[in-house]
Amino acid sequence: MCIRQQGLLQRVFRSRRLYSTTTSSIKPPIHLASEDEGLIPEEENGLEGEDHILGGENNVLEGKNFLVEEEPVPEIILEKEIDTKTLVYEPIKPNFPQLPVPPLAHNLSKVLFQPNVYHQLQDKRTRVYSFPPFLENVVSVDKFDFNKVKAFIPSGRDPVLLEMASDVNKRRNNKNDPESVREKVKYYSSTSSMTGLLSQLHFALSNNKQPKFKDLSLSYSDLPGKKMSFSPGAKTAAVVVLKVRKSRPGLQSVVYSIDADKSTDDDMILSILGNLMETLLITKERDFKRNYVLGKNNKTKGQEEVAGDTYHYAKMGKFLVRSQLDCYDPRLPNTGTFDLKTRAVCSIRVDIDHIQNTQKNRSGYQIIKRLGGFESYEKEKYDLIRSAMLKYSFQARIGNMDGIFVCYHNIEKIFGFEYIPLTDIDELYHHDPNAEEESDIADVLDMHLDGFQTSMSSFVSETEFKVSFKVLEDIIDTIVNDYLVQNGEAECFRMILKAKTEKGRSKLYVLFTPLNHEQVNKIQNQDMLQQELALAKKLQNASKLEDIDLDNIENDRNLQVKLKLHPDFYKAKQNMRKADFQKMNNITSYKAQGFKVSFDHYHDGELQTERFAYPKSRDIDWKVNYTITKLDTETAQRHYKKFMQDKGILQWSQFDSDYTTIVRQYDQIGRLREEFFAAMEDNGKKVVWKPDK
Repeated sequence: MCIRQQGLLQRVFRSRRLYSTTTSSIKPPIHLASEDEGLIPEEENGLEGEDHILGGENNVLEGKNFLVEEEPVPEIILEKEIDTKTLVYEPIKPNFPQLPVPPLAHNLSKVLFQPNVYHQLQDKRTRVYSFPPFLENVVSVDKFDFNKVKAFIPSGRDPVLLEMASDVNKRRNNKNDPESVREKVKYYSSTSSMTGLLSQLHFALSNNKQPKFKDLSLSYSDLPGKKMSFSPGAKTAAVVVLKVRKSRPGLQSVVYSIDADKSTDDDMILSILGNLMETLLITKERDFKRNYVLGKNNKTKGQEEVAGDTYHYAKMGKFLVRSQLDCYDPRLPNTGTFDLKTRAVCSIRVDIDHIQNTQKNRSGYQIIKRLGGFESYEKEKYDLIRSAMLKYSFQARIGNMDGIFVCYHNIEKIFGFEYIPLTDIDELYHHDPNAEEESDIADVLDMHLDGFQTSMSSFVSETEFKVSFKVLEDIIDTIVNDYLVQNGEAECFRMILKAKTEKGRSKLYVLFTPLNHEQVNKIQNQDMLQQELALAKKLQNASKLEDIDLDNIENDRNLQVKLKLHPDFYKAKQNMRKADFQKMNNITSYKAQGFKVSFDHYHDGELQTERFAYPKSRDIDWKVNYTITKLDTETAQRHYKKFMQDKGILQWSQFDSDYTTIVRQYDQIGRLREEFFAAMEDNGKKVVWKPDK
């Protein structure tokens, strides 16, 4: 071993000793669970418990109510029974051609047929690659040509989606068309805008049932209750903006677009990197280097005409929803399509400002083992189940996909891949909490291909999915028809959904407030590029952005990305967004109104009183009764402000904690480890596994 290698190895061991001495008082490290992208650990955010929002105030109010002789009876707005067997998921075939959905490249398709298994890109012990080494080092964002990639189009600005809604309604206006008996489209959206709403409805309908941490080690199964529940990021209120869109001339129907509220959105490296990495996974190495990597022989000046994305369209009741199709393999069941997800390691998700602004989008944190509290696949899967995977499942179900393909990375490097079928995700969130590990003989006789429990989990998931759309439809209809239309304020409005546990039962809070077009534009960043340019010019005048060409930025996505990720600009824009966010909440809260929705489940006519009611078979007569009661004005406005305030806290608050100290130390250890192995591999020869002949 050369002197350089010995020195690097000694530094690695010293770092490990440093970690063991400086963190020995932090017990136990395994329970310090990270949250969703850019969010903070639960124990650090001050929002603990099921009812952290307004928890103290609720206790005070309950005390006051105890002294009152008679509690006021809330006004019932709507009572309804839903027969789950009458709900229909209806795929809508577009009347225009679309590009074929691409397959995976780089021999990654073998991951699809070993699901729920972590496939390392490189074995850390032998240094042998299971996939092309080209995938390991992610091209930096300043070397990728974003002008060659289609930008995301919000559903509210998608003319094709509006045209499809008009076409569906036209056919259903025609009495001679078989479709005329079906409901027309009144609301349209994209999967990314709907998943937050569906998540809150899941919490309410399932009575806040905890996920099942399947196949994780015993060290995770012994965690406290909160650590086995959803993360604060997953449970934060869902906020959307609805706006009337002009339908085709001659049609009387009014349609609304539904888009996720963007008032707390930041241009994080993770969202920008998603486009790059998804392109990498479906493009052959030679084509990727030739078409997407910027260089002397590959430069673009401004945005080019690029191929559009391919979508699946589906209708549930009055909703038309668009779902982007990322990938396809004909050997998979059903449609053969699946979603691509790029998942950053925990150190990045909990410390994103430090990574972006101090580390310049670099991280040394690695995944080097299967089990353990840090640097493990198990840690990432645990965080994924608590945070984002529920939303992933809704996206896959809306798009009629088979599952999701996850790529684990640390911005600079890819570590491995996993394929998770939708049926297995269903088992995580829609399992029977009272079921024994071993099925009895009746279950075995009734077993389906994927097993009785898996089959039941998917049945429950599909049923809840359809019920959620029906409840949401009735909620929005009530807001529009009974409140906003009467006041002439139905053009645009913001809606908030938040499930809260009260006396052991989950209730769904619904808050809404009318908006004018100027407020919508502000919330949805529709004039953001102009605001960014004005801010950038101020910074440039202060000699902070001298290296960015602002004159050509409007038509060049590469320049836009460079600007968004510049530390000085990022910080200035974030401060501007925070001020706008607080101001908008204060302005819009005074007109806020709200409901509370409670649910009851009936199986074969019998009211289910268990906390987590679960059907005994797929043939059960399952009905859901729900009641919408009105919130008084003071309560509605208070909840509106608090839910939005909590959303801002989770997005922007940064905490120096023991947890971030630990992951930053692992970052340093990972860097030293990479230097050591790089020194051992100075010859540059990389070994790739191949089947034996």
